[in-house]
Amino acid sequence: MAAPCSTSPGATSVQGTSLELVVVGEDGVLQSICEQSTFGIVKDVGVLDWRFKHFGIWPEIEGKEILVLLSDSGKLSLLYFCCQMQRFIPIGNIELSKPGNMRDQLGRILAIDHDSAWVAISAYEDAFAVVRVGRTQHVYGPNEEIVEKAKIVHAVYKTSDIRGTVWSMCFMRTRCSMDEYYPVVAMIINRKGSDANDLSMYALAANDGGIQYLSGYSEPGPLALEIAEIPQLDGFGLLFRAGDILIVDLRDPKDICCTIRISMTGSLVGEQISVEDSCRGLDVDDDVAACALLELRDSGNNIMMDDSYMAIDGADNPGSMKSRVICSWSWEPDAMRGQPRLIFCLDDGEFHILEFNWDTEGLKVLPERVHRGLPCKPLLWMDRGMIAGFVEMGDGMILHLEHGRLVHKSTVQNVGPILDLAIADYHGEKQDQLFSCCGMCPEGSLRVIRNGVNVEKLLRTEPIYQGVTGLWTLRMKRTDTYHSFLVLAFVEETRILSVGLSFNDISDAVGFQPEVCTLACGLIADGLLVQIHSKGVKLCLPTSYAHPEGATLTSPVCVDWYPDVTISVGAVGHDVVAVATSNPCCLYILRVRPLSSLQYELYETQHVQLQYEVSCISIPEEDSRLRTSSSAFGGDFRKRKGNNSAAEVDVRMFAVIGTHKPSVEVISLEPDEAFRLLSIGSISVNNALGAPVSGCIPENVRFVASERFYILAGLRNGMLLSDRSWLLYASRHSLAYSSISFLPASHVTPVSSVDCPSGLLFVAENCLHLVEMVHGKRLNAQKFSVGGTPRKVLYHSDSRTLLVMRTGLTGASCSSDIVQIDPNNGILLSRFKCELGETAKCIQIVKIGSEQVLIVGTSKSTDRPMMPNGEAESIKGRLIVLSLDTLGSPHECSSFIPTSNLSSSSHTGSFPEIVGYANEEFSSNSMCSSPDDICYNQIQFEQIAGHLRSLTHVTFTGAVLAVYPYLDRYVLAAAGNTLSVFGFVNENPHRMKKYAVSRTRFTITCLKTYASQIAAGDCRDGVLFYSYHENLRKLELVYADPAQRLVGDVVLLDCETAVVSDRRGSISVLSCPGLEVSESPEKNLAVQCSFFMGEIAMSIQKAAFKYRLPIGDEADPVLESAYNCVVASTLLGSVFVMIPLTSEEHQLLQDVQERLSLHPLTAPILGNDHAEFRRRGIPSGVPSILDGDMLVQFLELTSEQQQTVLDDGSSVKAPRRSISVFQVMRMLERVHYALN
Repeated sequence: MAAPCSTSPGATSVQGTSLELVVVGEDGVLQSICEQSTFGIVKDVGVLDWRFKHFGIWPEIEGKEILVLLSDSGKLSLLYFCCQMQRFIPIGNIELSKPGNMRDQLGRILAIDHDSAWVAISAYEDAFAVVRVGRTQHVYGPNEEIVEKAKIVHAVYKTSDIRGTVWSMCFMRTRCSMDEYYPVVAMIINRKGSDANDLSMYALAANDGGIQYLSGYSEPGPLALEIAEIPQLDGFGLLFRAGDILIVDLRDPKDICCTIRISMTGSLVGEQISVEDSCRGLDVDDDVAACALLELRDSGNNIMMDDSYMAIDGADNPGSMKSRVICSWSWEPDAMRGQPRLIFCLDDGEFHILEFNWDTEGLKVLPERVHRGLPCKPLLWMDRGMIAGFVEMGDGMILHLEHGRLVHKSTVQNVGPILDLAIADYHGEKQDQLFSCCGMCPEGSLRVIRNGVNVEKLLRTEPIYQGVTGLWTLRMKRTDTYHSFLVLAFVEETRILSVGLSFNDISDAVGFQPEVCTLACGLIADGLLVQIHSKGVKLCLPTSYAHPEGATLTSPVCVDWYPDVTISVGAVGHDVVAVATSNPCCLYILRVRPLSSLQYELYETQHVQLQYEVSCISIPEEDSRLRTSSSAFGGDFRKRKGNNSAAEVDVRMFAVIGTHKPSVEVISLEPDEAFRLLSIGSISVNNALGAPVSGCIPENVRFVASERFYILAGLRNGMLLSDRSWLLYASRHSLAYSSISFLPASHVTPVSSVDCPSGLLFVAENCLHLVEMVHGKRLNAQKFSVGGTPRKVLYHSDSRTLLVMRTGLTGASCSSDIVQIDPNNGILLSRFKCELGETAKCIQIVKIGSEQVLIVGTSKSTDRPMMPNGEAESIKGRLIVLSLDTLGSPHECSSFIPTSNLSSSSHTGSFPEIVGYANEEFSSNSMCSSPDDICYNQIQFEQIAGHLRSLTHVTFTGAVLAVYPYLDRYVLAAAGNTLSVFGFVNENPHRMKKYAVSRTRFTITCLKTYASQIAAGDCRDGVLFYSYHENLRKLELVYADPAQRLVGDVVLLDCETAVVSDRRGSISVLSCPGLEVSESPEKNLAVQCSFFMGEIAMSIQKAAFKYRLPIGDEADPVLESAYNCVVASTLLGSVFVMIPLTSEEHQLLQDVQERLSLHPLTAPILGNDHAEFRRRGIPSGVPSILDGDMLVQFLELTSEQQQTVLDDGSSVKAPRRSISVFQVMRMLERVHYALN
């Protein structure tokens, strides 16, 4: 986490509705630990560093940093991360103001002092407060029970005399006596009516506890933007201004002076800049045309004089200069004592480091330019020289400081803002994928978002593997990085293949018995493999033909062990083999010992008769991660070991077995001890009627390494059990229900090779499938950089390609176009360019007879299409008809893809960046690009793509913002406040005819249809329902929105129901009244339910919702309904999915939601009222849509916690009703599996 006051306030100025905790590995790759909804809008975030304070006071937070959140809840929230629950837990919520976003209420930005004892909070204007935070300790009784829990203590000191807007603030350590003024806060304030910003000093007076104004400072020159304290240099601060940085001496807060000025100017002359020796470290690359110049000089009394600027290419060529602004900055977390370092990013993408030194001559500043890329906001300097930067409306990146330069390590995907999305089936795999328009120019991209873990399909063999009964991968040595052998077991045969992208049969060189069915196999020691089959156990030493480190013999060395009865199951571990028989039910433990060179013996060490038959056995493999202290297993294990709490337990000396009881048992494999049963867990699963569910015998058991060790048991009925109920749900990016859709797969094993280090090999359709699982990426999203800003996307099912509308292009020929893209690789296939100065606004695919065309709506002006009051501007627009007959599949269009006209360093196709699953690379028009890359704008579209052909067009008065097909023979077009109906004469796409026109009061921004119903989204009047009378050629307004609404998008579920989003962050379901009413059509749509998302949804789509439980249940039928759910994407990059429920399900889950919203473990962490937040802006009496993020927390609780939640009736206003855990789990799991 970031240290207090280490980053610019811009790092937290973006509103958010969720928290995500990530870990940055040594390779710079981010691994997500948890993602948690806040049920509120977070405004600012900081950290209280309590790691080394107050030991022994509060055990739960001892040695941890405390996350501080400022939000619209009106409270200051303090959280810590609980490793056991894998979530943030609130420890205090300090009330500051009423919930909401009033300008004069505290809750805009915060600052934390160096000692993590004070927090400063400001409102948007006028109000300001300082809060002292501390904590008490647990109070224990005579029997060491907790009588009174520890809690956060605080004191709030407020003032409303700021009289301006606070832009930035920080605590300052000054020479003021703590008995006089403490703490002292420096602020950048914009006074009402002033064009400049002041640096003002405020402090808490010790005598009366009031906040007093100490002094102000205003330096002529650029606008002051931010203030920051210099770590380790008490009393000195940095004043960031538009074009320079002032180092100010604040040791005496009543007498402020400037000591050093750092000027930032840029050269507009395309020549190399020479830098004087006095400003070392700013050497630049020859290929950079526009470079930075940082100037240091003593300000003294001549701070604004320009006679000491450094010369550029000599005194006779000063060049043309421009001021640059710092976008973001961050302090080095563990800087050397007395040498703090600051990294900052300029608005032109240059990164610089300032090193501060204090000696006998005073303060010295050493600047150094370290990188050039895209401007980042925010910026965070982390441990080990890692630096995280995030491009506004683009991806983030992890950089590493190496030898005075920043080196790109990895990319942090950011899909926000999502401007549009299209939903299409993942071909042949029966699951949907989202094609989304993400980001803004220059980082606009097309993302293909899929469910689950990132999967890259590498190989599929011919269907020659019929009757596979087992699949394993083995290493030759335990220290090997990659697997060497693939073992395939059939009904009456075993084959061994070499591991790689090609499979070679090496069965004879390994030594496994080929004419038997292998039950289990493994590596018992380096170079020694074990095969377990029904008649015995075989120990093999492979030859050098099978592996380079094998025995240099013509045939493998083999040793056999045979029992008296048939073996049913077995497992191989480090120096141990465990096998079980079914009649009688016995368990054998075998070990191996060397007799001489290349001679070994398998011998029996234990033989135990069991009460129940063993169904499966698992012995953990040797791995450094599988060594843990006994505390991971609890007190029972420690007692049985007979050691103290610090005793170490080697997990390799345990085995987990499943029995027909049914149960899961842990046994000891200690070589010098007798057989011991260490732990047992009985399996009992009941259905809704209380009857036991059949098929609960464990089919497979495994140890799982996470924060602690857990046991997973797969049952024969398809269920997966764990001894930690939250494990399968809480860690959404680590262990979750996700699918790789193929026909039913029978066997699977992980595989690691040079070509595929994170592979997964499984059998499906009698074929071997090799895929690669990429866990390092937070999102399963493939990225294609498209240049400009992608605004709209459509999926063309016939050609299986995408049609994307782009704006903001930088080429001279056009600023907007329509392109056809292959979604598999991002290659551009064809293109239509708008006229110069024309911008595409909307696109839709329309069928005319047997032909498909693309309808494009444009604006002939670069100005906004509507006035601030919602009325349409007087500009021109066009409705263009493009032919889609020339669109072919990517294979057919491959002739458009050249390779000869591009250099070897360029990428194929017009989109140079294709971010795959294995590595996230940058395109040439992206940050961290190589100067040798081919720039996007240098590629000629005419040489690499075909053209979409224009058939006809119509000119409108007003920008065409929305088009949509209607009744399979008409086209609706909205230009300004005009809604028009067009048709095609004799189904001829070249002959378009206008049939009807209707006008609204304000600009129409979106259109949707369902059968004969038309829904128009008015930018002020909300949703309007129209009907078209063909015989009269007339549009009639039939229903209207009951309230004014700033419509974002709308979709029709049926002829009477519409789902609409607004620009205030809400989504509502409106429907026609059931009975005829005599009211005016101005107010006759009924609001059925609403939901405040806290995010603006700009695209709403219908999608099919189907769910089926992992285990079949004839009493619970599968629900299938076409296009009955809604998918909404937001500007923050979120995707909301809303599904229908029956009234009984809604009432049940509503009761559960009310209970969860008040339970300590699941209540909103911001301390706010969940119902108030989700109903914000919703009229009284309108039901609220249920909150899935709140309900899914029920799955993360233990069984006891779930029962406690349901038994607590104090949270339910209605009469208490009985709810069973099974009933709720059944309903939530059904939805959970469908959405994941």
